[in-house]
Amino acid sequence: MRLAVISDTHFHHDRSAAVGPRRTGIADLLMLRAVHRLNRFVRPDLTVVLGDIVDDGSSATTAAQFDTMRRILDLLRMPWLALPGNHDGDTGRFFRHFPPLPAVLDVAGVRCLPFVDPEAPGYNAYRDSADLRRLDGARADGWKGPVVALQHVPIFPPGRHSCPYNYDNAGEIVRRMESAGITLAVSGHFHAGIDLLQNGPLWFAAAPALCEAPFAYLVVDLGDGAVRAERQSLAMATDLALTDIHVHTHMAYCNENMDIGMALQLARDLGLLGLRFTEHSGHLYFSYDDYSRACFVGGIAAAHPDDNRMPAYLAALKRHRLDPRTWGVEIDADAHGVPIMQPGDESALPFRVGALHGLDVLQNPGVTDAIIAARFLAVLERFLTYRIDVLAHPFRVFRRARRDLPAGLLEPTVSLLRRYGTAAEVNFHTNDPSPDFIRLCIDHGVPLAFGSDAHNLYEVGEFFPHLALLREAGYDGPLQDVMMRL
Repeated sequence: MRLAVISDTHFHHDRSAAVGPRRTGIADLLMLRAVHRLNRFVRPDLTVVLGDIVDDGSSATTAAQFDTMRRILDLLRMPWLALPGNHDGDTGRFFRHFPPLPAVLDVAGVRCLPFVDPEAPGYNAYRDSADLRRLDGARADGWKGPVVALQHVPIFPPGRHSCPYNYDNAGEIVRRMESAGITLAVSGHFHAGIDLLQNGPLWFAAAPALCEAPFAYLVVDLGDGAVRAERQSLAMATDLALTDIHVHTHMAYCNENMDIGMALQLARDLGLLGLRFTEHSGHLYFSYDDYSRACFVGGIAAAHPDDNRMPAYLAALKRHRLDPRTWGVEIDADAHGVPIMQPGDESALPFRVGALHGLDVLQNPGVTDAIIAARFLAVLERFLTYRIDVLAHPFRVFRRARRDLPAGLLEPTVSLLRRYGTAAEVNFHTNDPSPDFIRLCIDHGVPLAFGSDAHNLYEVGEFFPHLALLREAGYDGPLQDVMMRL
């Protein structure tokens, strides 16, 4: 059984809000990032949120903040529980916004017992007699699998850890846990977290605070008589010196909440070296309706001058004092592989991510793989002659068309990228890159570039899957040896 443990988000409605090291104003974005990562890549059997969801449970905006976090948690594709913490205020109001807690929850062969305990002085807690009896009865029905106790304040044998918080009756709780055959007690509250601590047959742990760098949560695996726990950070390690080369702005028709200033701040918070904003060229030259109709077929010649938003895009980049050498664009290719780009604008946008968002032959259900592959390579080669720095999501056009990648296409694509000096983007935005393709790029000296393709702020610099893909492809050397030089 895999258990994901999130704690201490300390959400505040003001985007700029921070309390010491707590980045409370971006807690909803951090939670959204965690939820999407858990759904797609970590895939736990159960997710628990162990309290302090908001920073001030007495605020006039608490209800709205609870509702925001509830909507995000409802995106989880597995069962989840949320417990209140000492910052969440009245527990009755809390459970008007979050699901009531079961006395017992059995998931994937593991029994979970959630506890909402009264506070004690010094930000500690106390377990009352009723909940001690519930603890005693954890295996009263003959349950043979692991049992996990969930609570906000850390519980551990007195004197076994430097954490300043514990239960006033911790000694009694631990004794009764041992008697009841509890496997693990996992908590939150202590922002530094507590790594797995063993005391006889019992294990104890506390998740770190999601609101403080490196914005981590805990993944616990239970099985075969063992307990394993790993911290996973939403931030990237700064020594990796990663740049997100594919970030959209508020000017993308498909953007959800993008903001250039906020994206730049998130990049700093999340350990990135920098960002490259690369807006869709088709979105800048065409209206919303014409982008989906005339842009791909008619190319740049079909653009209406009144729809040109390129000057506004350049002004936005300038307004945020970005280095002009980093100004970028995601250049759409038309049906023939010709960039959708006004020649006069090329000099203002030195960084160019190129994208094939459509391939005409894919609209024909009877066309053979050989014809599809030949057409793809012909369009791609023509496109690459226009000095494309990075090829975005190289094969996503097939996924979007619900077509399998034609056999034998990887090697000729890598050869074209190498011939024209174009890097290959590693991109997971509605996309699943092939480890075989990554391995071929590395073997043939085609540099890689990490792009989030962010259309929502939570996606900025989310390179957890990118790094895992390199490991899956068999590469564990220095990143700078295989990455594009910026």
